[in-house]
Amino acid sequence: MRMSQIETIRPQKKAFIRNLDICRRGSLPRIEWRKPVYLFESITQPVVIAVRIHLLGREGAYGDRAALDLRRDLIASKNHAGPPPHLVVDTRLLIMISEATKILAVFAHPDDAELLCFGLLKKFADRGADVRVLIASDGSRGVAVGSDPVQDLSQIRMAETSAALATVAASVETLLLCDGALDPGRELVSAIEAVMQRERPDLVVTHYGDKTGTDHNDHAAVALAVRNICYRKHYVKALISCEPLQPFTDFVPSFFVDISEQMSAKSVALSCHASQAGRHYLSEVFHRARGQRWAALAGPERVGAIFEAFRIEKMVID
Repeated sequence: MRMSQIETIRPQKKAFIRNLDICRRGSLPRIEWRKPVYLFESITQPVVIAVRIHLLGREGAYGDRAALDLRRDLIASKNHAGPPPHLVVDTRLLIMISEATKILAVFAHPDDAELLCFGLLKKFADRGADVRVLIASDGSRGVAVGSDPVQDLSQIRMAETSAALATVAASVETLLLCDGALDPGRELVSAIEAVMQRERPDLVVTHYGDKTGTDHNDHAAVALAVRNICYRKHYVKALISCEPLQPFTDFVPSFFVDISEQMSAKSVALSCHASQAGRHYLSEVFHRARGQRWAALAGPERVGAIFEAFRIEKMVID
């Protein structure tokens, strides 16, 4: 039996915190609510639970402490001061993601993979997983801030992203579709599907399909196309989407990956994109601030840690 402290955090006004125990019983642990530390009378909104589970990884490969945000319909009425019913968490979900051996990352532009999930891909690569990256557009519309259009920009940008991902991806390829004009129709779906059918990944990583229109339209197009494909492919066991760079989307993360040890490598990767110089989201300061804000969900002892945030879109547990 392995016990782990869980913190339940209510995002409005004051914190609502309980100590919980995870008791392993067979393949499913049961979370038992114990000894409330702070409890407020009126809890009418869903509670966000940040669960910290120490994975016992096989052969010692996965000893990382995983941070998982489980959003559940845990709504307590005003007259109910006691804890919600028992919550069952299937840790096989976390283990399945950690043990993926064939990963395909599908993104709209050169630099998207580095910006959104470099730390995650680096973790997989360091563990010996086969990581492949597919870029949908030619990246020809992106230029350095204040610069004039550059001839052969698509070749320059692909060379930059290949250099940035050299320590992560076994291959980086592009569909060379028009930057800024991606559409989740037959052309895009068919092109991505052909690569997916060839690679047959068990884990796919892509953009989040923002519904507010705040994020780049190319990102939304790729998200829809990839989702369409993954739900039709039995060999894709998991599809996860990345937190967008734009702050005002409707993205709600469902799990977090600690990339503190990978942050320096991510900074080096981002520095490869000289053709995009001047963009604030390529700076290390931006990604440290963006990653550290999630540390509160992992507990006070993780303050200062850097996380990448993701959302589970599909999960099949055999």
